[in-house]
Amino acid sequence: MNNDILKFAVADLLPHDPPMVLLDRVLEYGSDHLVAEVQVGPHALFSDEEGNIPAWIGIEYMAQTVAALAGADAKKAGKPVSVGFLLGTRRYLPNVSYFMSGDRLKVTAKRTYEDDGVGSFDCEISTDRLLVQARINAYQPEPDKLRDVLE
Repeated sequence: MNNDILKFAVADLLPHDPPMVLLDRVLEYGSDHLVAEVQVGPHALFSDEEGNIPAWIGIEYMAQTVAALAGADAKKAGKPVSVGFLLGTRRYLPNVSYFMSGDRLKVTAKRTYEDDGVGSFDCEISTDRLLVQARINAYQPEPDKLRDVLE
């Protein structure tokens, strides 16, 4: 585990600007995984009047955890954080309909495959129990190829 990455604010690892930084902090970082935390409550983006958040928002929590892993890898290599793209998900399996106000979610992304900017990640969201599982597929082009991707 690389504890130096834990010193960074999540916003420093993501190519997002507030209010779209949905993760609160990084709990753990290793060569093939990252664990982030989300505090559910009325302050959180996408929360309802009781502070609950629909479980489908978990896809974005997972995608941002994957992006934070890529950002941490970039910081470790002395490179800038770069934009990536969520390609899709397989088997998004929620065991709940909502993340409940007061929950402290642990979001885990583990890299299972990566080649030429395309990656696959096994992801989970849990509290004291497993809430959601999914496989996330993402693409992060080299910075010099980003313009071609966006045009």
